[in-house]
Amino acid sequence: MEVGGDKPPSFYMKITLKDIIRWEQLTGKSFFNIDYSNEDDLEYLLYVCDNSEVTFDTFKEVFKNRKVVDKMLGEFNRYLALSSQFMPGQDDGKGGEKDTRYMKDIVSFIIVSGVDPHFVMEEMELQDLPLIMKALETKRRISLEDKRTFTYLTMLPHMDTSKLKNGMEDILSFPWDKEKPKAPKQPVMSEEEFDRIMEQYKKHDNGTT
Repeated sequence: MEVGGDKPPSFYMKITLKDIIRWEQLTGKSFFNIDYSNEDDLEYLLYVCDNSEVTFDTFKEVFKNRKVVDKMLGEFNRYLALSSQFMPGQDDGKGGEKDTRYMKDIVSFIIVSGVDPHFVMEEMELQDLPLIMKALETKRRISLEDKRTFTYLTMLPHMDTSKLKNGMEDILSFPWDKEKPKAPKQPVMSEEEFDRIMEQYKKHDNGTT
């Protein structure tokens, strides 16, 4: 956006995760604690979203032009109205209990988990974040449960299964195990049953019956 002149510049509002990180770097605060009624918070946000190649002090000159400010705030309110449809139950941005999470840490976690960095920084928006985080958490749980199952089957021939009341969960439990509905209790596989299944698998693998 060009600074100065009488004609209000074009301004399209889109808050990417990169913009949010830049806001945190400028303010030293967590974006989850932003106060939209605070003039400084709002000016910093409009600045990072504008991607101007000027300093913040130069950008602040824009706010001396009422026409420019009205146009930017109008576009900002339009964006909030649209994006809030996809974020039910979110905080209204008017303060309250402080949140210690920083977007830079969340974004770093998403990227090292294998999501394309360009997509995360340049294309993702705040309303996309819960979907990605939920998917990554589900992926993490499945991976850990698969490893637990493998460990359980590996140790099974060497354990006294009569002492395993909850099967694999007695070997290693996860916090989310308590969230799952209790399934009907299944008998624990005995060592003889395990050997029989493994023997059948070997025969099938060797092409015999």
